[in-house]
Amino acid sequence: EIIRGSPLLVQIMIFYFVLGTTMNSILMMNGIPKLNPEWYGIMALSVFTGAYVVEIVRAGIEAIHPGQVEAARSQGMTYFQCMFHIILPQALKRVLPPLANEFINTLKYSAIVSVISIQELTFQAMQVMAATHVTIEVWLTVTAIYLVMCMMLSFGVRWLDGRSRGMSVSA
Repeated sequence: EIIRGSPLLVQIMIFYFVLGTTMNSILMMNGIPKLNPEWYGIMALSVFTGAYVVEIVRAGIEAIHPGQVEAARSQGMTYFQCMFHIILPQALKRVLPPLANEFINTLKYSAIVSVISIQELTFQAMQVMAATHVTIEVWLTVTAIYLVMCMMLSFGVRWLDGRSRGMSVSA
């Protein structure tokens, strides 16, 4: 709840300035090179996205009727066999669209890590704008790149969704 209820920008700042400063001090005291800012950005995005993904998967599993588990158990399946062969294939079909949405959002959220000077697409665009004083063209190019990446991810998910709909539940 804390992760999902707080802004990603705040979490990035905490990971970078609090956790990063502390961890890098400990690493340096032990003769280990400090971590680059990219790692703290990746950690913040991973924790933020992970909180949402876990909730999506949990909701997908809980959406399957409990009678499915009872029926599988009455047929002699173990709990893990039931989850693997009965529950998870059905849950996958339900959670694929919201998971795809979350992964697309994560791709777009990656632009926020530029605030800690990680040289990702948005940061590079700002450097190009500072050097060339061209604004509209740079932002339109960045938008087009993000749009292409998101569309490729969407098409990939649609393809997976089509394949998962063709799969039958094995018992």
